[in-house]
Amino acid sequence: MNAFDEMVLVGRIARPHGLKGQVVINPETDFVEERFAPGQALWVRIAGRDEQLTVATSRVHGRRPIVGFENVARIEDAERLSGLELRVPEQALRA
Repeated sequence: MNAFDEMVLVGRIARPHGLKGQVVINPETDFVEERFAPGQALWVRIAGRDEQLTVATSRVHGRRPIVGFENVARIEDAERLSGLELRVPEQALRA
């Protein structure tokens, strides 16, 4: 088992939002605004590789956050993230 498998699920990327690389997230956490705040690091697994994404922008619409990640600036970039799980190391969770 590797590090990603030991991390805690905090959300799933539902779909792109708009044309500038933002995504809608289905949260799996009670601390939505804190967990998806700008500067927060989240991990995804893409094609068997673990990648860190850093939140650049965030706002909550209804109960779901709309998040922009650093280096994800186009809808095409966001589309490749659809359906991925967002995880954080257990020690990053609120005590």
